[in-house]
Amino acid sequence: MSKRMMKKVRDEKDTKIMTDRISRNAKGKNNDGKASQQGITLVALVITIIIIIILATVTINMAFGDNGLIKQAELARDMAANSTQYETESMANLTAYLNEVMNEDEEIEPPGPTLPDGWDGSKVTPEESDDGVTVPVPIGYTASDATGEHSVNDGFVIYEGDTEVNDGNVADTKTSRNQFVWIPVEDISQIAKTAQNGGTDDNGRTNYQGKIYNFGSTGVRENYNSGQGTTRWREPDVVTDYDGIDATENSSYFTEAISSSMIGEQFKNQLQKEFNEMIESVDTYGGFYIGRYETGNLAANKDTEPVVVKGNDSITGVNWYYIYENSKKIVANNNVVSTMIWGCLWDRTLIWLTETGEKTYAEIADSRTWGNYSDSSGDAEANSGSKRATGFSEAWKANNIYDLAGNVKEWTIEAAGTNRRVLRGGCHDYLRFFFSGFFPRRQLRSVRTPRLQRRSTSIVRQIKFCERSMRE
Repeated sequence: MSKRMMKKVRDEKDTKIMTDRISRNAKGKNNDGKASQQGITLVALVITIIIIIILATVTINMAFGDNGLIKQAELARDMAANSTQYETESMANLTAYLNEVMNEDEEIEPPGPTLPDGWDGSKVTPEESDDGVTVPVPIGYTASDATGEHSVNDGFVIYEGDTEVNDGNVADTKTSRNQFVWIPVEDISQIAKTAQNGGTDDNGRTNYQGKIYNFGSTGVRENYNSGQGTTRWREPDVVTDYDGIDATENSSYFTEAISSSMIGEQFKNQLQKEFNEMIESVDTYGGFYIGRYETGNLAANKDTEPVVVKGNDSITGVNWYYIYENSKKIVANNNVVSTMIWGCLWDRTLIWLTETGEKTYAEIADSRTWGNYSDSSGDAEANSGSKRATGFSEAWKANNIYDLAGNVKEWTIEAAGTNRRVLRGGCHDYLRFFFSGFFPRRQLRSVRTPRLQRRSTSIVRQIKFCERSMRE
């Protein structure tokens, strides 16, 4: 083999060796890069898993936590349900209110009237009558809601007790609870004037005396020849023949019923004080209450508790002194004071009947058409001529007050002469008294000695409220 050929063989061999080395180096490098790449991939995987765990935790908390989406969805559901229920209830209430407003048979209770100046809210409640007059209703009494009994012009009626009175129970209630009717007095000058002798009572009140009126068929006028300082009709005053332990004729009736130690002058001062209290009350409240019926349960003893109810026939046979004393017991509580009626309040009641148009002066002067007399006429004639229980006939009623005319005569505190008290209202046995020389003339004044216990006598009505006048 030539040298040239041998060199070529060696060169080829060297080239192959070099190629193998390069190939091995390349393989070594490739193996190192692959290991490095595998390390990086593992780290990325761990980080990814951690991130997924964190996201999963956050997602679970957002979904199921206290403020999570599920709780918020439940809350939204409950709020929607409550809102629907509230809207349903509100709509039902609104519908009921609109039905009540539009229902002509039902009335929405209006707010009560405010307490007028001077009225004692611890003793009276102001009540608006159907004809718009604010009336003082004593606490412990109830203004009637029965038809025809809630208007001053027709006779505003109150009942003792707090139970409501309406058309459903009024018939029974008339026979079981004391009742009174409001008589308005715009000014005390309508019923009284300053006492002739002036002065004040023990409580510092100005002394007043009652105004005395004469009634005729066309009107009424004050009688200026009567009053304190005369021996004619007057009040307040004593009748010296019978009042006080120093009475000039007989004091036994006085001492049995009123006092075994009081002299006439002391009794006169007591009457003056009671009259002044009545005037103060009438002035404050603008009126007084009169008993709806003649007073019943009368008896000649101090334990009697009289009543003013329908259907009572124990209305006669008791002298003036027991009636005067027991009439103070017709009260439900200390918010009212009851007394026998004063003459001036009887007169005011009659005048009020003409002011309302219920009666004319001609019907006052001659009351046979609306009273129980032996010679009654018209609607009043039926069942007339004998004594009847209180409230017996609707024909014997005027502005919700029964038996003002006829049935039995009624005592007043008004005095006459030295031995007589004034009777009012006339009597069922009118003709008997007429022919015997006793002439009551129905609504005009008649007089009788207070010691007599005639069946034709009975207490008149008067109530005093708030420490003053109210009728029985």
